[in-house]
Amino acid sequence: KVEIAYNTVDGTDWDGIQLSNARTGAKIHHNTVTNFGRINMGSQQAGIILGGNTNGDIYDNVVKNGTGNGIQAFGYGTIRIYNNQVENAGFDRTATGQESVYCNDHTNQVEANAKQEIKFYNNTIKNPQPRGAVRIAAYNNNSGPAQVTDNGFCITGAQADWEKKYIIVNPAGSQISNNTLMSNCYGTLPIILKSFAVSNSSYGITVTWKVSEELEVNSYRVERGDNGSDFTEINKIAPSAIGAQNEYSYTDRSRLNQQPQYYYRLCIEKKNGELIYSKIIALKTVMQASAINILNNPVVNNNLFFSVSIHESTQGKLEVINSAGQVVKQQAIFLTQGTSNQSIDVTALSKGIYNITIRDHSQLLQARFVKQ
Repeated sequence: KVEIAYNTVDGTDWDGIQLSNARTGAKIHHNTVTNFGRINMGSQQAGIILGGNTNGDIYDNVVKNGTGNGIQAFGYGTIRIYNNQVENAGFDRTATGQESVYCNDHTNQVEANAKQEIKFYNNTIKNPQPRGAVRIAAYNNNSGPAQVTDNGFCITGAQADWEKKYIIVNPAGSQISNNTLMSNCYGTLPIILKSFAVSNSSYGITVTWKVSEELEVNSYRVERGDNGSDFTEINKIAPSAIGAQNEYSYTDRSRLNQQPQYYYRLCIEKKNGELIYSKIIALKTVMQASAINILNNPVVNNNLFFSVSIHESTQGKLEVINSAGQVVKQQAIFLTQGTSNQSIDVTALSKGIYNITIRDHSQLLQARFVKQ
């Protein structure tokens, strides 16, 4: 007899717990399995599996946050599944998802096993996917009558026929009774923003953040502002995994240093439309080691003269940007390693303050000048 008990299993790429070919008297109980099936690998992503050629019980387990079925039972004979809590299982990013609990009567060509009979009672199923909360499939016609009784279900937006839709029991003569739709559903999961940081880098300004419990996340929005109160979305990122702790980053390569300081925040959009905001971080912009040096500032004639210092020769793009943030002049520019003197015609520019930027594949250089 095999017993798997009192384990904590978190963050598995494939299944959380699997027991097969254990024959009779197996027990899987008092385990906590969370964040399972992270890579969303089909048929390898369940929380707890009582596999083929095995008879036993599954009870007093907590299974939360995964891409596959929370509990699977493929064994033979009477299998009791009771006092388990299955929450937020089956989030495989399809329209229907997967069942919270899935049972099927796998046959064995070697051992002579009794027909499968599932006794499913006193369990709590929270937030099942549209495909169903409990499915006892009997696809191989190797099942006796099943019982699904005295279970609680937390289903947001459940219709009057919820039981027919979410409890699918195929064996003839099965009993479905005393199952209740819970009134104390907690709504949506909390979203834990573990860290949020902004820093200067050689490629621009890099925004990074770490999150957990992101099942209810629809998207992450990176927002930038000039004054700490007004923000504009500059990038939108979809969550990369379900239920796991994840780290994200975005590098802002847009026209920077038009002012000495910028403000960043993260907006988390939940699936129900709720918006959650991070703290606001102010970051002073800095020049890179490479640089543009204006040689005639202010410009009083028709040409802007400047020198550019870089570490290696490169082909780049030059832009002149006015105080409103509009590009008023742009051209390709080839720069040789070291310091080179350059000039551009600014006859057409009106009087005012301008930024000149030079960007290549890996860096952004900028400087400010005045046209008189």
